[in-house]
Amino acid sequence: MKSRDGWERGIDGPQVIKGKTYRNLVEFKRPCSICGDAFSIFVTNKIACGVADSNAFGLRNCEEHRRSRTRTDGNELVLLRSANATMKEELDCSYAREQELRVRLAKYELPAAMQAAATKFPWE
Repeated sequence: MKSRDGWERGIDGPQVIKGKTYRNLVEFKRPCSICGDAFSIFVTNKIACGVADSNAFGLRNCEEHRRSRTRTDGNELVLLRSANATMKEELDCSYAREQELRVRLAKYELPAAMQAAATKFPWE
């Protein structure tokens, strides 16, 4: 039985997904738009009957090809890691410089400045 634009309804009933048994799921299958291999989604009876909806029907690629879009190849990974290390070094230097400037500016903050001014007057 065909339904949901390219999805073919599979078997109803208990489904074992990643070692866990789900009693009331319905399987839907479709071919991957990249490799052509069939992949499945599992939805509740309400969704299967059209009473409710699921975003899973918007999937067009199998799990492997969905994930490959976010992966980077080895060269990109090396570049990202080196950029990350460079930025960390630059940030560490910036934080050290900021701390040095805070120490130098501390003598101009109000309590320190008031204390310095108070010692200059002879009547105190």
